[in-house]
Amino acid sequence: MGTIKKLKDYQQMDWPCTSGISTEIARNEDSPSKEVFDWRLAMEDVQGGALSPFNGFIRIFSVLEGAAANVVINGQYENTLKTYDLVRLEAGSATNVNLPAGPVKDLSLLYNNELYTGAYQWCQVGTEPQTFNSMADTVLVFSAAPQVTVTTGGSAQALSRYDTLITSGGQDISVSGSSPADYACIVELLRH
Repeated sequence: MGTIKKLKDYQQMDWPCTSGISTEIARNEDSPSKEVFDWRLAMEDVQGGALSPFNGFIRIFSVLEGAAANVVINGQYENTLKTYDLVRLEAGSATNVNLPAGPVKDLSLLYNNELYTGAYQWCQVGTEPQTFNSMADTVLVFSAAPQVTVTTGGSAQALSRYDTLITSGGQDISVSGSSPADYACIVELLRH
């Protein structure tokens, strides 16, 4: 069935690398402290600048709100991210985010590459249920739409905008929205 985390329950903290605010959605359950984690999913209000390096980690992030973000990795222009575009990179890389049209909100996954394999994809869920089966240990379904319905184990649960369902793999997971333009992000984490 899974656990729903609501937007109002997420933890906010300063994110000094970009002079913005980080809103932590979830992290590995056996995390020993707020500063130490093996994986972490968060939304960040990004003002631009350098991202904090996390050696040994993979970073995947995308623009959730805002016009665009130019990503520069190790001094080389990588690409321009628009809404729901994503980039995957070694989190120890020197990474700068330039914001040509002002601040953005991003959705960011960090995971320890020695302990986990991670996947991250945006799905245009529309009104017809899309079903997938993941063998990941942890699956997160993040709603970017006003209402997304997630069905696991025969039980349907409703997510509002920016809510997240956390469940396990090895089961059918169906996701649907309330309009054809609705999006959800599927994050999968498989422990080595």
